Amino acid sequence: MTLTAENEVFTVEETYDGFEFTLHNQTTASLTITRTKAWEIERRTSDGWEQVATEGGVADGETRTLDCGEEHSWHLALFEHPTPPGRKTTYLFQNLSEGRYKFSVTGNLETGVEITRETQFKVQRQLPPQTKTEE
Repeated sequence: MTLTAENEVFTVEETYDGFEFTLHNQTTASLTITRTKAWEIERRTSDGWEQVATEGGVADGETRTLDCGEEHSWHLALFEHPTPPGRKTTYLFQNLSEGRYKFSVTGNLETGVEITRETQFKVQRQLPPQTKTEE
């Protein structure tokens, strides 16, 4: 079971930017993700990890089962925008400030074992290009 981030750094350049996390079931058992605390985002602080967002997070329904070889993605956007409905992608809207974060997903294998996978990423904001003026 792997959870990967699109990149190590989420660079915010404009009013809308998105970033994806993908969970891939590489086990021989099915994995069920429920709506209760399916995903969590934590921010690294001087005191350790602090939760900034948690929620259910599966598209189209109360639960999502990933069979062996299947994957599900979470698309993180800083600002809410219209999203197409989809079974393989869940859209999250969370305005994150610059810093280091951890995204995690928890589910249950059909064997009854709870499993959590996490990946870290960094948010950095890119300032718009400055126009040079002559004096």
